[in-house]
Amino acid sequence: MYNEKSKKNLKMFSSKNQPKKNGRPKGSLSLTNEIKKVLEGVDDASKKQIGELLAIAAAKQAIKGNAAYFKEIIDRIDGKITDKTELTLKNGEPIEIKVTYED
Repeated sequence: MYNEKSKKNLKMFSSKNQPKKNGRPKGSLSLTNEIKKVLEGVDDASKKQIGELLAIAAAKQAIKGNAAYFKEIIDRIDGKITDKTELTLKNGEPIEIKVTYED
């Protein structure tokens, strides 16, 4: 149920009535972008990209039996398994939910 007072404050979006944009300001530091730059960089000793070296290290850990690395690799290759829960009645029929609104 809603409050009548609150309903009066609602306004339709228009060119004049837009929600405030509270995102990160343009040009500010983005940790994700900085990490991407580092991963694209090249290791001086091996002449390989840092991202490639990290992938090799993760694969080596998975081969050694580290389950966390193995799971991470599988999730990234095959996609994460979704957590589905199917609810049914005792007779196997699906549960039906009806929502009604009162004015």
